[in-house]
Amino acid sequence: MISKLKEFLRWIIFIPLPFIAGPLVSGLLLILLLIFTKGFSGELIDIPTKLMLTSTMWVVIYWVGAFLKPRKLSFKSFRIIWIISITIAVISF
Repeated sequence: MISKLKEFLRWIIFIPLPFIAGPLVSGLLLILLLIFTKGFSGELIDIPTKLMLTSTMWVVIYWVGAFLKPRKLSFKSFRIIWIISITIAVISF
């Protein structure tokens, strides 16, 4: 019974939870970078830092989704779902 409940929860949260976790991890990393570089003075973040934070966000989104992937979902279907989801997310920004 508990395993069926876990599988049901995986089907529900394997797409929205990564889209929450990715920006959170990226935001926490940004806060750490700002604390260590004392960047709260109002200066803008440079391009390499922005690239690093954005790349970190998308890697976390994909791997949290892979960790939460339902067991009965094939990897090929998982990849197709995530390609579509990430494409929609990038287009909407």
